[in-house]
Amino acid sequence: MNKIQQITERRRSMASQATDDVLATRKQELQNLIDTYGYDAVCAATGWKASSITTYLRTKYPKISGDVITKAERILKEIY
Repeated sequence: MNKIQQITERRRSMASQATDDVLATRKQELQNLIDTYGYDAVCAATGWKASSITTYLRTKYPKISGDVITKAERILKEIY
C-alpha cells in the first residue's frame, strides 16, 4: 500500500469518529442550550427525553450528534 492509499484509508476510518474535543464541545453546546432555553424546550427541539440529556451531560465525552445540536439551535433561535 502506497502513502496515498494509506492516507485515504486513514481519512475514511477517521471520518465517522468524533474526537474527544469535538464531543466535549457538543456537550458544552447542549449545556448552553439548556441554560438559555430550559430542559423542556431543548427536549422538544432535540427529540430527546430529559433523562437522555442528563446522561449526556454526566458523561465525559458523550456521543452527541452535531446535526441534532445544530438543528435544535436553529429551531430554538427561530421560536424564541
